Amino acid sequence: PATKVDKDTMWRFYNGEQVDEVQFAKHFLCMNIKLGIMNEHGDINKGTLTPSLQNNVKEKQMFDECAEKKGNTAEEVALAMAKCIRKYKLARKQDHAHHH
Repeated sequence: PATKVDKDTMWRFYNGEQVDEVQFAKHFLCMNIKLGIMNEHGDINKGTLTPSLQNNVKEKQMFDECAEKKGNTAEEVALAMAKCIRKYKLARKQDHAHHH
């Protein structure tokens, strides 16, 4: 599909590297719509995410922050959510590195 992003691009994005953010935002939005996390207007359906996060404090903290609607278009909201998740993933990676 037109919104496709390859695994390498996903990996680079979540490792904090530069990617085509417009394309990534379209992809992330499309995936979130398919999963029922967002609608095509950029509204976030918090109910779809909450049950699986109840037992994990860090995941819940990430969700509470990242599920805030930030942006004017659905793509902007999706990209803001992806960047928020990336921030947590990178922080977790650094935490993990310090324990070795």
